[in-house]
Amino acid sequence: MNAPSWTRKVHVVHFTTVHQRDDTRIFSKECLSLARAGFSVTLLAPGDGRTQVLEGVTCRSLRVPRSRVLRMTLGQLRMLAGILRLRADIYHFHDPELLPAALILRVIGRRVVFDSHEHISKDLGEKAWLPVLARRAAAAVGRAIEDLADRFMSGVVVTTAGMSNAYPTGRTAIVRNLPRLDEFTKIRPWSERDSAACYVGLLSEARGSRQIARLAARISARIVVAGPLPPEEARKLQEERGWPLVEYRGVLDRGRMVSLLSEVQVGLAILLPMQNFDDSIPTKMLEYMAAGIPVVASDFASWRSLVGDCDSVVFIDPRDEDALARAVSALLDNPERARQLGQRGREFVHQRFDWEQESQTLFQFYAGVLGVKEDALATEVSGPRDGERERIPTQVTG
Repeated sequence: MNAPSWTRKVHVVHFTTVHQRDDTRIFSKECLSLARAGFSVTLLAPGDGRTQVLEGVTCRSLRVPRSRVLRMTLGQLRMLAGILRLRADIYHFHDPELLPAALILRVIGRRVVFDSHEHISKDLGEKAWLPVLARRAAAAVGRAIEDLADRFMSGVVVTTAGMSNAYPTGRTAIVRNLPRLDEFTKIRPWSERDSAACYVGLLSEARGSRQIARLAARISARIVVAGPLPPEEARKLQEERGWPLVEYRGVLDRGRMVSLLSEVQVGLAILLPMQNFDDSIPTKMLEYMAAGIPVVASDFASWRSLVGDCDSVVFIDPRDEDALARAVSALLDNPERARQLGQRGREFVHQRFDWEQESQTLFQFYAGVLGVKEDALATEVSGPRDGERERIPTQVTG
């Protein structure tokens, strides 16, 4: 079929008040994929108020208060004011708390997409810092958010098939949070790796930070962690006798994160049992595998199903500290077996799990939101070639 005629670039605005500008899913995957495909992309995220163009994405930072209440009120108003200055074909937001701003955009006739990174009702219903009765109320609020998004947004992006059940109208796209395999083309040979384990990601009790600290006190090998460490979590970890033995490297950019995974021989993905985690794409686990290291991971049914018969993941109950220590020690004490498992995992991920296939799903979803019936969504790319404008077709596939 012939591609539709567009008189200008298709402009997409992504916006968030919770995630930082360099968020992996938002910037490194979605925004960069769109920019490389020829879309005009603007990202609004918390920051110091500056605007810069990074790899074709116009990044506008807004001063958003850190307080949750102020962020949801004053921060939302600032975000809405910034958005209303832009004329875009699609507005794509990433935080449930921005639903009021999204509804205003819908009222004035804009196409708005909600990107649900997790099960909202399950996540709110399992917040450890809320009393039990308050968790039930929070879960009800989460279900109301899902219902409003399902009814009034132009569409919803989810990360798993199970999440799509919360949006029964069917205007959903499953865009899995898979690794960008182009980031893992250059990794160190096994002979240059240390006998060490690592964890990369947000440090929190639910994500196994206490287990990591206690593991450091039980085994002789080095444990390296990197990622955001909230002040309250840092104070609690100081109470763990093993935490001083953990090498904390702070928040790393993508390049340094991949470099860290090339230093070690085991990856840790030991999230505590929670409904929200059980139906999820374990991105870190897949990234460890892409980097060629075996993984010790939480024994969730969905995670086992994801890797199937690939034996590069050792599944354990993260609450069983003895089992965790045995699993990590067994791999580090037998580096040749760990190398073989890591190589099998790398081959498995590179054959089956690549973000590029998910970006095609996102393009197809946008085509539907824009009302494009043809098999290709064409976007014009500014910049002359031999005195003419270049048109790049972005193939839409199922």
